[in-house]
Amino acid sequence: MSGAGKSTIAAALAERLRTAEPGRAVTILDGDELRRRGSADLGFDAASRAIQVERAARIAADLAAHGEIVLSALIAPFTAARARARELIEPAAPFLLVWVRVPLAVAEARDVKGLYARARRGEIDDFTGISSPYEEPGDADLVIDTNAVTVDAAVDAILGSLEALLA
Repeated sequence: MSGAGKSTIAAALAERLRTAEPGRAVTILDGDELRRRGSADLGFDAASRAIQVERAARIAADLAAHGEIVLSALIAPFTAARARARELIEPAAPFLLVWVRVPLAVAEARDVKGLYARARRGEIDDFTGISSPYEEPGDADLVIDTNAVTVDAAVDAILGSLEALLA
């Protein structure tokens, strides 16, 4: 959900990966950036969210096929869209689904953009966690509760899961 810490963790993970392997291309596909640069035509309804996730997955697969490490930090609230992303990416590269989980109250408290307050006032339609559902991923390869762990601990957990996946 918004405010879970996806972008913060992705940035810290990218830095750690770049430090470990200087010269290795690491790309972050951030949901907000993707919307500004390539998906401004999409809304936030279920169909638009599925298209956004699929677009990100296709980009990730293309980049990974060329040797880049790709970190996707976007809201993917629906099971079917996450399954489609896995289906698109796995032929090109290993896929690790990380659920960055946070209690709704904590996400709202972190909300520097005021999005949750606007959604609660009815100013934003289809807002994940408020007026649109979030289907918890039962197939997550890793669950990180950002209310309980530090960013460094989250990065360590992801790196450990990646090492196990690649072993």
